[in-house]
Amino acid sequence: MHVDSVARAYSEALLEIARERGQIDDVGAAIADIATLIRDHDDVRAFLETPALEAVAKKRVLEQALAGQVEAVVLDFLCLLVDKGRIAALGAIAAAYRVLADAVAGRLRVQACSARPLSDDTRRRLTDLMRQRFATECLLETSEDPELLGGLVLTVGDTLYDGSLRGQLRRIAKEMMRSSGYEN
Repeated sequence: MHVDSVARAYSEALLEIARERGQIDDVGAAIADIATLIRDHDDVRAFLETPALEAVAKKRVLEQALAGQVEAVVLDFLCLLVDKGRIAALGAIAAAYRVLADAVAGRLRVQACSARPLSDDTRRRLTDLMRQRFATECLLETSEDPELLGGLVLTVGDTLYDGSLRGQLRRIAKEMMRSSGYEN
């Protein structure tokens, strides 16, 4: 079973349990936070992913560290991943869960990358524009990349809208090469 299909299967099962309990967003946030913690701390990741340690010891540490801090379903889910040797897939599971949870809630995530940080007014206008364009709630996530030079690159689902100056220059150069006969 491929990692993406593993992540999808586990995230679907977790989403169904979270939906039954009315905890979709809480569970998603907790899973994402724990996945980030594991990714960012080599010692934690090594402890949880090493096959040299028994699952019982790993689950005991998880229970001591997270009891009362996260929903019981999250702790049970993490223990299941440890038992099945799938804890290394938690990051992919969290990402898949977020996509599924957004679909259930009718949300659309839009990633906007610009050369400089967007002003609050620009963020608000962009969110309003995306909400009108896609007729759904849009969650805007922003990042900066000075190499864009100017403009904006939007990613909506699997679609990339490149309105950056770098992208425009690349398209002009490509057109010049094509029209002059130098394109490969």
